[in-house]
Amino acid sequence: MPVDPTMVDAMLGTFRDLLDGVRTSGSTGQDVGEMAAALAAMEALGQELSDVGEFSAKLAGGGYYQRFTDAYTRVMTAAAGGGSTGAPATTPDDATLLAQSLEAYEASLSQLRSMTGQEEAIAVLEQLLALGRSGVTYPVFLRQVDEAGLNEALGGTITPSRETLAAAVEHSRSTGDVAREAEAIALLERRDALAAASPTGSVDPFTFDLERFRIAVQHAPAIALRDAVVQRLPRLLDLVIDWLDAHTTWAAHDSRFTGPSAAETQRRIEMARECNPGFYAVRAAQFAEMFGPSPWWQRPELEQERAAERILWTDARMQLALDAIPACVPMATAPPELVARAEAFGPNAF
Repeated sequence: MPVDPTMVDAMLGTFRDLLDGVRTSGSTGQDVGEMAAALAAMEALGQELSDVGEFSAKLAGGGYYQRFTDAYTRVMTAAAGGGSTGAPATTPDDATLLAQSLEAYEASLSQLRSMTGQEEAIAVLEQLLALGRSGVTYPVFLRQVDEAGLNEALGGTITPSRETLAAAVEHSRSTGDVAREAEAIALLERRDALAAASPTGSVDPFTFDLERFRIAVQHAPAIALRDAVVQRLPRLLDLVIDWLDAHTTWAAHDSRFTGPSAAETQRRIEMARECNPGFYAVRAAQFAEMFGPSPWWQRPELEQERAAERILWTDARMQLALDAIPACVPMATAPPELVARAEAFGPNAF
């Protein structure tokens, strides 16, 4: 959903009024169009984003204010000199232009102070406002902001912080998802490299977005492969476990087999005994065809899921299933020693 309209109105009202004033005065031309385009881009940003803090940071650091103000200055200058862009108007002096810029920055700062995790952007905006209130003229203000790298620094606050990306690495690592962990590490390392190459230590948001897309494309195949493998491992395990458990004396009391009647329960038990080996053989062959000839139970994804405790069965149950795989073949009966081990678990036990 878009940013709260009242917040957008508060932050863009000044720009709307300036554009309306220019149009009312009769000014037209490319620079008026540039003002309208800059305002439209800011309005669109308010529709695309949902977080007012992010909206405020992107307005302040994305060059929107500067683009609008530069075009407005050209319109006023041309109007005062009888240029093609419009009717007579008062040329704004440096103090007016500076005040307009500071008003926009103050609006952003006010919004950011109501948000959490915006300390870096707040610090940059406070430096901008301190410069603007130091008594310098508008041209000097613009020069000092550029020399101090504050525009670049403000743009860098739009990108995720290093702490955020490092937390993403730790989260992926804690879940045992090595494919997503590799992607998160690559993104963190790229951010570090971009920051190291910047004189101010900030990260250009446009460059970062491009790098994030490139890294996502590079790692998408590995992530998709892992997800596909992980999705199919449980069913292979279930087929073997259900087949073995169907040979136990307690099978009729297990919820996997019990039906509305004794006859239906027996049918389900017999189906697991007789059909599961065939189902398993087909699925294992399909798995090998898709993911390679290595036995599925030797794949690292199984151990990762097991370590992350995302496997339904306990280690003892899973080990029994792995031991039973060679015997789970069509037209075969479960060996007594395996059935005896399964008997020890009892019905409805994981």
